Amino acid sequence: MDMPDRIVSGFNFDEALEMTDLCRLVYKVFDETTSTDPEALFNALYTGEWRYVHAISDYDTDGRCMILRRGQRNQFVVVFRGSIVTGGGIELTNLAAGLEDRMVEYEKLRGEPTHPPRDTRVHQGYLNTFNGFKDELIFFFETLVGSQLEQSLLVGLVESDDDESASRIAAL
Repeated sequence: MDMPDRIVSGFNFDEALEMTDLCRLVYKVFDETTSTDPEALFNALYTGEWRYVHAISDYDTDGRCMILRRGQRNQFVVVFRGSIVTGGGIELTNLAAGLEDRMVEYEKLRGEPTHPPRDTRVHQGYLNTFNGFKDELIFFFETLVGSQLEQSLLVGLVESDDDESASRIAAL
């Protein structure tokens, strides 16, 4: 599969398949039956060009995501794990997010150069899960590009629980 060096406008079937494979992989990495380090497990399961950079967990929603980088390029992807099925059925915290099935308007994030088109919509459950990660993702990418961090993000680092503080420090 020959992938472009940058994301181009329009739909790219090969890129969509590759992103689907990464989404499947994130389920294996964050399998609830294992306590293995996500980086070690990712590296054991995946031999392609994407490299593990960072993992984020939101224990309130039981959400998980990984940040990956394509080789040495400045191309990153954030891969989310959705609802999981356990031996006892569907994980209830994920199910609650999944039941919020209406589509809502996607609003511009801090740092985005332009506002998304007015008709851009996102799944409400996905948006709620994303919002659990949003500050940490912004923290990570603003640190990456050398932006001056907003005071609220730094205050959030000090006031967050131990797991979130450790994750943000690891992102630095």
